[in-house]
Order: sequence, then structure tokens, then C-alpha cells
Amino acid sequence: VGRSLEGLVNDSGRIVLQREFRRLSGHESTGTILIGTKKNYGYCNGAGKMLWPLVLTYPHGDRWYNYNAELTGRLGKGPAYLNGKYGMVSVYGDTLLPFIYDNIDSFEDYPSKRRTGNLWVIEKDGLKGIYDDATGWKIPVSCTMIENLETFFADGDSAQVGLMVYSMNNLW
Repeated sequence: VGRSLEGLVNDSGRIVLQREFRRLSGHESTGTILIGTKKNYGYCNGAGKMLWPLVLTYPHGDRWYNYNAELTGRLGKGPAYLNGKYGMVSVYGDTLLPFIYDNIDSFEDYPSKRRTGNLWVIEKDGLKGIYDDATGWKIPVSCTMIENLETFFADGDSAQVGLMVYSMNNLW
């Protein structure tokens, strides 16, 4: 039995996206929709206008749930995979970091759209750095190790403080 295909119809019954996608996932926080085929994904708005065309790929194939695609859709910015390399994108069509990195992971335990920026561990050629998607580089890609030890949250708001350790030029 084949997999069903998904499409999108608006409140008036007008077809916004034809039934040709294997995956549709709406993100109210950004007003975008993650759209996916077997091998590629992108983002569109609620009217079906393509914001990121279907060129981004799943790094672990179709069987692997792509956490980054959902995270990027929810936050509005995040890692994406293209031609075997990672980059940082916004769901609105912007490339924040070029597709030249070996890996990008969230530095924080719980990335959030409520904060001004989120921190990301960027890895290239065995070295790591920290990138803030709101303000840019915090630590350039020059560390042999970066480890998030603990994140502390304030009660009642989105404030947090993180404790980390890193090694650069054989110094801790």
C-alpha cells in the first residue's frame, strides 16, 4: 500500500496546495507550512506562496524524522541541509549561514521563539563555534570542543543562563 499524499484547502474550500506532498506541517508561530516530498522539503505561507522552494533535503533520508525541519518551521530560523552540507535559514527564504558546515545543532536544551535569539553549535572540519541567530557569531568556528553543561530558566519569563565549557588553542 502506497503512502497517501496531502494537500491544503482554505476555509472557503479553495485548493491552496494540490495533493502532491508526503508531508504538510503548519506552524502557527511563524505563519508558515513545512511542505515535503519523499526527498525534499521547503516552506510556504498559508496562501500557498513558496517561501523556500522544495530544494532542502533530509540529512538521514526519508525514514528519519527530520527534527530540524520542524524546529526551523516553529522558530522561523534554524538549520537546513542542502547538497550534503548544513546552513542556517529563515522560513521566509533567507540564508543566514551558507551551506558549508558539517553539522548544526541547538546549543540550548529548549530552543524557543519567545527569546530574541537562539544559540547553535556550528561544526566544520572538526572545529565548533557558537552562532546566535539574532546577533551572529558568539564564538567563531575554532574550538575543538564545546559542551553545554546546564541551562537555568527564570520563573515566569523566558530568561535563562547557560553554563558551558570549551577548548580553543589547547586552552580550556
